Amino acid sequence: MASYILWLLFSFQGRIGRMLYFVASMAASMVFFLLQIGLLGRSFSALGQHSFADASAATLASLALTGVFLFAASALIAKRLHDFGYSLWWHFGLLCAVLVGGLLAGVGAATQSPVALLAIPVSGLAGLGSAVLSAMLLFRAGTKGDNAYGAPGAGAPDSSDSEDWAKSIKLPDPASVLRSAPDTGAAYVTANAPMAVSNAPRTFGRRGVRA
Repeated sequence: MASYILWLLFSFQGRIGRMLYFVASMAASMVFFLLQIGLLGRSFSALGQHSFADASAATLASLALTGVFLFAASALIAKRLHDFGYSLWWHFGLLCAVLVGGLLAGVGAATQSPVALLAIPVSGLAGLGSAVLSAMLLFRAGTKGDNAYGAPGAGAPDSSDSEDWAKSIKLPDPASVLRSAPDTGAAYVTANAPMAVSNAPRTFGRRGVRA
């Protein structure tokens, strides 16, 4: 299991499907945001106590965590793109176009440069392409059979050991458990027979009282 998680989050080789991509992305995002909230709270608390060393340590830990999260997100995106035959460079190219276009658009708006203002539609188109690609990661089915990146699920560690371990667990047969259980009903009747006789109602007959 540990080797599979390491491959899923930190390897750029192989293919994963839509559901696994969605679940892994949501789980990684939740863990990342929870840890970030804790680190930011620690940083602000240290600043309030004028402990700048602790605040710096929390800030550095937050930056390192952000780097790990971005790396894991890129690994998930790469394997999902591989599932329908695309390279990770599609994602990086659109992302760079959005960032560079946005930067140039900001410079153009600040300086009123007509050349830089031309970056606004370029950045918008790149952003639209990035949104379409993100939708494809979530909803587009992978290539049936092999593609340039292998078969579906290619690259994942061999899980035969875990499967053999699961098969080695033998549960008891319910029928044998029932056969080996004591007959509690018969034991109860035997133990309470004298009480049942002693508590029997008395009746009257021709020869007097009968118990």
